[in-house]
Amino acid sequence: MNATMINNREYVETLHGMESNINLRLLVHAKKFYGTSLNDKTKQELFALSLEDKMWLLNQYEEEIKFNKQPDLSDLY
Repeated sequence: MNATMINNREYVETLHGMESNINLRLLVHAKKFYGTSLNDKTKQELFALSLEDKMWLLNQYEEEIKFNKQPDLSDLY
């Protein structure tokens, strides 16, 4: 009984830690993507998504940021 409870607690803590990390990464990538911070309502809506949806959105942000870099215009007159 105690081993089951310990295993469940470790699972829940690991899941919570992963979700916290994903939430933080989502905020950072959303700020880079939109160029501004998110308001509190938008953050709450973002955090309310399922874990699978958060992972998908995070991957989309990473792809968009990777390919949408600002052009280097330093050589223009």
